[in-house]
Amino acid sequence: MNLALIFHAIETELQLQIHLVSGETYVGFCQESDSSGYFTIRTKSGLFSFPSWAIKRIKEV
Repeated sequence: MNLALIFHAIETELQLQIHLVSGETYVGFCQESDSSGYFTIRTKSGLFSFPSWAIKRIKEV
């Protein structure tokens, strides 16, 4: 997992595809969450929060 890519995407508003260990995949724009160690992704369907340890793969879209 590359957290540096997530922080870069937050700063530059890059769209990411994030695949979680649970099998879910989200495409959208990341934001830091209020909770430590968590990220929020803003998709067309809404906001989803997840812990950093749950990220399996990250890809720029």
